[in-house]
Amino acid sequence: MDEASNLLNLDGIDVLDVNGDPLELFSAYVADGRLIISVRGT
Repeated sequence: MDEASNLLNLDGIDVLDVNGDPLELFSAYVADGRLIISVRGT
């Protein structure tokens, strides 16, 4: 399966760290039935 076809639309989804600070969403995709989310601290 093409990895690009697994990319999700993440517009409007906020990701916060444990302190409630926003994180920049890098990418999210489904692989082997799992949702893989990559984030970067701001």
